[in-house]
Amino acid sequence: MQFKTRVILMALAVVTLFSSCQDENSPLIVENIYDSTDFQKNSEPAHSAISSYNTLMNALEKGRSGSVLTSQMLELQKNDGSFYLPSRIIGGFQPVLNKYIQYAIDNSGKTFIPGNLQNGGVLDGYLFTENGVEISSMIGKGLYGAIFYYQSAKILRPGMTKAELDMVLAYYGSSPAFPNCNTNIRVPNPDILAAGNVCKRDKNDGNGLYTAIKMNFSPFKLL
Repeated sequence: MQFKTRVILMALAVVTLFSSCQDENSPLIVENIYDSTDFQKNSEPAHSAISSYNTLMNALEKGRSGSVLTSQMLELQKNDGSFYLPSRIIGGFQPVLNKYIQYAIDNSGKTFIPGNLQNGGVLDGYLFTENGVEISSMIGKGLYGAIFYYQSAKILRPGMTKAELDMVLAYYGSSPAFPNCNTNIRVPNPDILAAGNVCKRDKNDGNGLYTAIKMNFSPFKLL
């Protein structure tokens, strides 16, 4: 439940940031008509970071399946600069990330037996430390805040441009369509990251957090 709470709190912070930018003292001024046709182009830096995030999480998924993980599989920076998570992460989280990546390497390929404090390992498709901490969730959910929320917080400000608004929406994990994956209808580009976690917990009754975030974008007439 800790991980669910952390995700919801992070998304709530996004709502709070939008609200704080829309009060009387610091109105969020964007053009009246938000033309989303350039969303993909404007949000490319965010999608590059998401791609790097997915590469790391896919490697960790192999560890959850019982494979032995190596430092090469979980490297954060390739020589060609194509994998650039470190440049996007808030500084204070980097040592934490490094620690949990090492936990993943040390405990992969083993079996976790609750109560046995000698080593961690895999149990029911999850990779644990010897103390029962699920490594992939700590890394994945931690990066929601350390990259995507952090980068959004740096962008949000009065007078932000449409391109910057696109970036915030992409870092949140949604798109101008706000497909809401809790509708039980398959969509080409479903919500991911924090948006995906929030919409899975939204009852789709118009009163949930997912709807609140969507409505905070609605003054800009997402098309």
